[in-house]
Amino acid sequence: MNERDNVAIVANDGGLKAGTQFPSGLTLREHVPQGHKVALVDLAEGTPVLRYNVTIGYALKDIRAGSLRAKYDVIIVPGELSEMQIIEGHRAGAVPPEFAGGIGEAGVQNFRDFVNEGGTLVTMDKATEFAAKQFALPVKNALEGAKPQDFYVPGSLLKIVLDTENPIAYGMPRETAAFVEQNAAFDVTGNAKAVGNYPLTNPLMSGWILGESNENIRDRAAAAYDKYQKCGFKAARNLMATGW
Repeated sequence: MNERDNVAIVANDGGLKAGTQFPSGLTLREHVPQGHKVALVDLAEGTPVLRYNVTIGYALKDIRAGSLRAKYDVIIVPGELSEMQIIEGHRAGAVPPEFAGGIGEAGVQNFRDFVNEGGTLVTMDKATEFAAKQFALPVKNALEGAKPQDFYVPGSLLKIVLDTENPIAYGMPRETAAFVEQNAAFDVTGNAKAVGNYPLTNPLMSGWILGESNENIRDRAAAAYDKYQKCGFKAARNLMATGW
């Protein structure tokens, strides 16, 4: 290392746990895996990132010392995981020890710190529930609690109308088909913005919907985002990172 370096690489086997204190007094805010960089000092947006006194990049956002944000710009949470599964994970004994447990409350706080430092958190399908609740986002799944006998989509192509002025939808046609299999339909409020909406008319393009006249599916946001999260539903083989 050079005395002017403002990041370091964790070489310890298994990385370093949150709370680890360096001789300099720096305390890690979150677990940092082996081989990943950690900020040694607070870095303001635009500050050169120095390693061996060589500029290896620039801070895109303010980064606090001890933060994993020094390594990642985007974290994606797959749609197969519910809020409980993300936080609690598999119970000990059900899987090999290294796969037991979830991120816990400390992990949730790490996500919040990551986002507050300018990182982007992307969640899909079931995982949108985790971000919506843990970050108190102004979005609500309008289909939450809907009974299968009242509303059911077994896997059909539905029309969605995109806001092509939104960077997330750049390059997409204004109207497109989305593969929907019991996914969410969001009510969007506050400072959240809808990227795509179901049309006011019947959205069915191919397949079938039980309860297609139900207003639950109509004019609901198919995907939403705000400064904390991009949320989406599984569609068109996850064509876009938000779940389209």
